[in-house]
Amino acid sequence: MHDALVRKFGLTMNIPLSEYTHHEGPSSVSNSYIKPSDIFGRVLVKHPWMFLGGSAGEESERLLLAFWDCYKVEHPGHAVFQFGRDRLRRTIPVTIHGDGGRTQKKQPLEIFSMQPMVGLNTASGKKTHCRCDTSASAGGDDMGDPATQCLNTKHSTYLTHFLIFAYPSKSYKDFPKLLNGLLETACSNLGSVCSDGVVGFDGNMWFPAVLGFKLDMEWMAKCGTLTRSYQNVGHVREIPCCHECDAGMAGVPFENVNPDAEWTTTRFATVPWITPPPWRAIPFDRSQPAKFLRRDAFHIFRLGIGRNFVASCIYLLCY
Repeated sequence: MHDALVRKFGLTMNIPLSEYTHHEGPSSVSNSYIKPSDIFGRVLVKHPWMFLGGSAGEESERLLLAFWDCYKVEHPGHAVFQFGRDRLRRTIPVTIHGDGGRTQKKQPLEIFSMQPMVGLNTASGKKTHCRCDTSASAGGDDMGDPATQCLNTKHSTYLTHFLIFAYPSKSYKDFPKLLNGLLETACSNLGSVCSDGVVGFDGNMWFPAVLGFKLDMEWMAKCGTLTRSYQNVGHVREIPCCHECDAGMAGVPFENVNPDAEWTTTRFATVPWITPPPWRAIPFDRSQPAKFLRRDAFHIFRLGIGRNFVASCIYLLCY
């Protein structure tokens, strides 16, 4: 029913589906997925504003240059900075996102998608002012001003997330490596697009650049085949338990949250895997490859710190 309505009112982008065949032992299974190259190829021709902050034109190139100038301060080792400004003005920052979900019958799903970094409301032109002691303004109609840029957190997920694949994991119990196989296939294609680019609405080549993989700790340990993760927290023996640093090792207590904690000097010094991860084909940072794994704000705040804080406030007010 929903599919018929979407097609009737022309709400589909008509991005072609691809087929991935997974072999495990004597058995095989096929799954549909959407190639990132097909997503970029279609959207950048028909609906480029979805990747360019709500607008497409000369102002979007100024926006991208402003974004990369700011991002270089935070992460100068990203592979994108080996290129000049002529390419950066047409390089679109994106993240990939993985998570578990539920069907209408509460069956577990594995979901993998892609998300542009710059919010669609960047081009709205509305300027706002805060009235705190250190007042500042944000927004405006100058796309080259970093204060104009908005995060991609508003509007419907149909406009902010681009699904690459999803499947009910319970239906594929005999294929435990299916997730990694799909991830490797999709990430390999995305890596090629990052290097080669696609032709956009103006006839020029446009390039995505992936800033990281947003996911929760469970998905991180599952698809990254990590040797260090929260699942390794030791109650008797000291075991490394963080993908970013050596926290948990002997002499590096993970409970230490002081500014001079021992683990602060070990961040991204080593990789938390032995087997190369499925996203290895995506250009990122050879000196700090573990930085590719990003903490998802939704899980850290809304389902974590924020939820616990609100519950504590309600409990306090009740009593």
